[in-house]
Amino acid sequence: MAIPRRVPILLAALLIALPLPGCKKTNDDEKDFELPTSEELNIQISQIYFEFRHVVGQSPCPQLVGRLTIRNTGTSPFTTDIRARDPRAPLTFSPDRTVGPGETVIVDIFFNCTSQENFRVTVDTLRENQGQQSSDSLPPGSFNVEGIITR
Repeated sequence: MAIPRRVPILLAALLIALPLPGCKKTNDDEKDFELPTSEELNIQISQIYFEFRHVVGQSPCPQLVGRLTIRNTGTSPFTTDIRARDPRAPLTFSPDRTVGPGETVIVDIFFNCTSQENFRVTVDTLRENQGQQSSDSLPPGSFNVEGIITR
C-alpha cells in the first residue's frame, strides 16, 4: 500500500508547529524570556482599585495616586512591566524591578497632569497580562485607576 505524497508533508508541518520544551519566546523589540509555569509565577498585589481626585490649578503636579505593594509568592523571579492598557493614560509609575521569590516591592503611581478629563484605566504589572481585553475580572497583578479631574 502506497502512502499518499501529502502525508509526509503534513507530518513535517505538524512537527514544526509543536512547541519544544525549554524554548524561549522571542519578541522582535524585547529580550528573550521564558514564560514561567503557574507554580513558578505567583503574584499578590495590595489592592486592585485606586481612585483619586485632582483639582486643576490646586492639586500638586505630578500627584501621587497611591502605592502598590507587589509580592512574589512563587518560586521564580519576575520583572515587573507596569503599563496602562491605554497608552494615552495620564499615569507614570516607579521603574520596573525584578522581584525574587518571597520578595516585595513598592510601586508609586502618579497622575502626570497631562489630561483634564476624568478617566478609568486598567494597569498591568506583568507583560503576560497586557494582551488582555477589558473585563470585569482582572488577571493576577492587574489593577484599575480612576481619576476624577475637576476645574
